Amino acid sequence: MNMQKRFANPKSVVYPLNGDKKEFAVKSVITKDNFFFNCERSGKIELKFKNQLRQKDFLLARLDINGPNHTNPDGVTLSRNHIHIYKEGYGYDRLPWAYEFLDVFGNNIDLENPMSLFDLFCNYCNIELPSMLQGVVLDA
Repeated sequence: MNMQKRFANPKSVVYPLNGDKKEFAVKSVITKDNFFFNCERSGKIELKFKNQLRQKDFLLARLDINGPNHTNPDGVTLSRNHIHIYKEGYGYDRLPWAYEFLDVFGNNIDLENPMSLFDLFCNYCNIELPSMLQGVVLDA
């Protein structure tokens, strides 16, 4: 997660409209490592939002906003807004451990603004934001 990354083709990064999914190639700035960034928006009544970073089928992090509640392996149930973070020893193809959104990011984030959530997740994963995405207003 600490590795500095950037979108492989910044001009191809178009944030999905509601009801759409997108996948973008991401690469390390220093090594030859490659990653995939998945975005998903859905919801007719409320925004449902998912961003995910993976390396092939190896999931590293996933941000869920207004998704289902999540129960960690220790039995603790989290709210609908949480972030899954890879934890050693708990599999590569899913992320069973999650943490409350507010505990990780604080409460100064607009959960209704997909672009601010996109920016937040990119910063958390150390992915440089393409300059043309900064300040972009998205269609509903």
